[in-house]
Amino acid sequence: MRDFGGFAAIGESYRLAIARWQATAIIVVVLFVVSICAGLIGALFHLIPFIGPLVSQIIQMIVLAYFTLVVVGEYLAARTPVAAGAGQATATTAPPPYTATPSAPPPPIDPTVGLAPSEPPPPPAPPPPGPPQP
Repeated sequence: MRDFGGFAAIGESYRLAIARWQATAIIVVVLFVVSICAGLIGALFHLIPFIGPLVSQIIQMIVLAYFTLVVVGEYLAARTPVAAGAGQATATTAPPPYTATPSAPPPPIDPTVGLAPSEPPPPPAPPPPGPPQP
């Protein structure tokens, strides 16, 4: 999500988790409980021959996608500054996305790019017919 190296990303994750330790602890407990419930439901489906294991795997994939969305959502919430007086620590915001517009148009495409050296370049296009410009 941001341009960090491996150790810097782990450090940032640790810093955000410690700054919002209450929310982090609640999320860990809730995800643990959801995981246990999904495992029990999956175990019950395993009792059904043939189709049970498939349904169990689908449930596990849904739970895994949910976990990913929760973790990313909390990461984004931790990066966003909280209003003063809300009782939670503020985290640094991400730099704005690159929005600069180019100052000049891109250079023209070279028609000889991709041609083998033995091939002659294509002839230039003739000028459009019309009255001469003053």
